[in-house]
Amino acid sequence: MQGIYKAAQGMIYETMRIDIIANNLANADANGYKGSALQVTSTFDAELTQVLEEKMNVKPPSNVSQKSELLVARYNIDFQQGPLKETNEVYDVGIAGRGFFGIQNVDGSTVFTRDGSFTTNDQGQLVNGQGLFVLDQSGQPIRIPNGVSELTIGADGRMFADDVEFSQLMLVDFEQNDPYPLGKVGGNLFEITDPNAQPIPLKATRGVSTIKQGFLELANVNVVHEMVNMIQTLRNFQGYQKTIQALDETVQLINDTAKQ
Repeated sequence: MQGIYKAAQGMIYETMRIDIIANNLANADANGYKGSALQVTSTFDAELTQVLEEKMNVKPPSNVSQKSELLVARYNIDFQQGPLKETNEVYDVGIAGRGFFGIQNVDGSTVFTRDGSFTTNDQGQLVNGQGLFVLDQSGQPIRIPNGVSELTIGADGRMFADDVEFSQLMLVDFEQNDPYPLGKVGGNLFEITDPNAQPIPLKATRGVSTIKQGFLELANVNVVHEMVNMIQTLRNFQGYQKTIQALDETVQLINDTAKQ
């Protein structure tokens, strides 16, 4: 049973990997998207027992306790910068280096993104592709002045309407970056997951970054790499299946022999 239990656990993790890889591939064309991966560590999570029982219908053996050393997994986000593509669009902005733009979520909270594909709504407010407000350094939505004939965005995020400065993009980073204290909240938006982490203006951190108007950061997903991972993961899953089948047949043979 111990072998079946561990093989079933392996199948769960390979299924999780398949889901992650599929999501990476589905978002390979999304601006500012950050790929994810599964990191497996050697420890025991009590919740794993519940997952195995409910999802795989496998009951852990009685000698497995919360002190047993097993493999558990967590999601890791790859925050490595994606390539910058020139678009020549006025409201497109890419970050060359570290940092995140600030976005006001639907609940009023501040979330963060590397996707600088911005535009304006009917009220002249700067918004992202989901219609969420883009924030300035003070955390307020940015409004583009009426009648602007030329809008420029400087390397430090300062915004000029006909050469007159009127706002500055929020550009922040985090001192803690290995890993970043951020989790995905859908698409290419991130929220703070560590209550002790605070966003700070990028110029106050160790990072050196430049805002590039007319550019967009593409996803950092390598499609070929993800496809290779998918093939290997499917093979691993099939291997665990065969292991469970072989162990089950062995147990059945032992039981049949004992009855004779």
